[in-house]
Amino acid sequence: MSTSTVSGPGQAPGAAGQVAGQAQAPIVAECSGWTLSIYKAPILKSDEMDKWSQELELTLPEMVFGNNRVEIHHQDLDVRVVFCAKEALALVGRAPTVEVSCAEHWQEQSKAPKDVRPVHQYDWTYTTPYNGTVTKQSGGVATPVAGEITDLRIDFEKLKPQPDDKMLLYDDVLLFEDELHDNGISALNVRLVCPHFL
Repeated sequence: MSTSTVSGPGQAPGAAGQVAGQAQAPIVAECSGWTLSIYKAPILKSDEMDKWSQELELTLPEMVFGNNRVEIHHQDLDVRVVFCAKEALALVGRAPTVEVSCAEHWQEQSKAPKDVRPVHQYDWTYTTPYNGTVTKQSGGVATPVAGEITDLRIDFEKLKPQPDDKMLLYDDVLLFEDELHDNGISALNVRLVCPHFL
């Protein structure tokens, strides 16, 4: 038999946002031996953005929620899955992979010297292969856990809404967002849906 509890401001489905300028108390949900913690805070300040930009050697997205994160921890297995902005941005490609339709015309019309180099060479769409960081605690040291190919599959039938289902938790945690200079929007978020029956 599993027990399910939630504490914090995100108890109801469609959990609320933050108070302007303040970090929100963490939302914590427990279910079947797993503890899910959600941390939300305002976007990074300009000095924090500058520091991250230097560390990552990357021009950052317009909005980086550097203190937002999701942690999923199993106490008995001592396995932890974490989703955070800094690790996601660290995996952004270092070469532009996309050009907008007017790029060639702009380059022809531009009077900028041809040998001008950008400060940071990066994929300006912020595409990242990041899918979280999985670690296992052993002897007080967190060791990365590599994924492996398996025949196990998600039971999608079990995830379909059932009569009288109640949500233990629903939330959407934004890690970063950029309007791509009016060429669309790039955003990375973690969406959490946790039904009571899990």
